[in-house]
Amino acid sequence: MSVAVAKRTGTDPGRTSQHRVWSRLIDMLGSRGWILLVLFLVLLVAASIVPDVFAPHDHETQNLRARLLGPGESSPEGLHLLGTDSLGRDLFSRMVVGTRLTMFIAVTATLIGAAIGVLFGLLGGYFGGRTDRLLMRLG
Repeated sequence: MSVAVAKRTGTDPGRTSQHRVWSRLIDMLGSRGWILLVLFLVLLVAASIVPDVFAPHDHETQNLRARLLGPGESSPEGLHLLGTDSLGRDLFSRMVVGTRLTMFIAVTATLIGAAIGVLFGLLGGYFGGRTDRLLMRLG
């Protein structure tokens, strides 16, 4: 491929496709969006591990005087970021505490799926033939 064709098509004859993938990954890691995404995921996992640190109010305490507040409104107990429900419970605190169960379910489902996939792969690889074809159709 000539230099003129390489410039026109955007390909570099000296670079392999694997090298291009690595350079794109390095470019992504340096971008602000990628860093914000990783920071958000770290905060989400931290909030699911220790929700009491992130929740500003008790998630079960009812306060009928502060019921149905809108996002960002205050009550005598303090600021409610996402407002309150019909019983006066802080919605942000309830959401933060709920992430624990959500993360537990997500991790458990992932581990169960991985265990079943590894088992199918081992059985199909060991026995081969009809067993392998049957397991691949089930998966």
